[in-house]
Amino acid sequence: MTRVAILVEGQTESEFVERSLAKHLFDKGVYATQHNLQGSVNVAKLAQEIRHYCRSYDVVTTFVDFYGFRGKGDATVDQLQTEVQQELTRIMPGGASCVTFPYIQLHEFEALLFSDVGVFSDLVGVSNTVVKRLQAIRDSFDSTEEINDLQATSPSGRIKQLIPNYEKVVDGPILAEKITLTKIRQECTRFDQWLAYVEQL
Repeated sequence: MTRVAILVEGQTESEFVERSLAKHLFDKGVYATQHNLQGSVNVAKLAQEIRHYCRSYDVVTTFVDFYGFRGKGDATVDQLQTEVQQELTRIMPGGASCVTFPYIQLHEFEALLFSDVGVFSDLVGVSNTVVKRLQAIRDSFDSTEEINDLQATSPSGRIKQLIPNYEKVVDGPILAEKITLTKIRQECTRFDQWLAYVEQL
């Protein structure tokens, strides 16, 4: 069984890995363990953390948000992933002792929840009107992953505006589990490509 470390930046992502990804990947012959970096990251920090965990795993990947990624400037999410890989090459000139695959979620974890906004009706106090407004947001983008990352219009920002009692750490992973990975992958192309890569390991 392939041992994979998934480096995340917060408790929400930790719970998502534990509740959904780890179980799914185990059935594929991949033993995935999450490691919480506890805070937003930049290129240098992410590369250093990947190098650290390479000592104990066959593969090290990441699941961090583009939203809040420090020092990203005008770089695209794909450019940042490339920069992390280039930094790894710089700090490990002899080559990594494991397979490394930096992945940055566009734009943040909550984008995945727009894959099926109907699940929000399971939260206390969420009316059909709110669900319809969430659906209208989803319908205004070609993909849930394109919902942009300005503070007020990020996926989580939009959810909090409509559902003030939304608790990111508690509600997010539960809702994602209810949506199912199958549905999320149908709606989120980049996420699907990343998970497919991890599966084939």
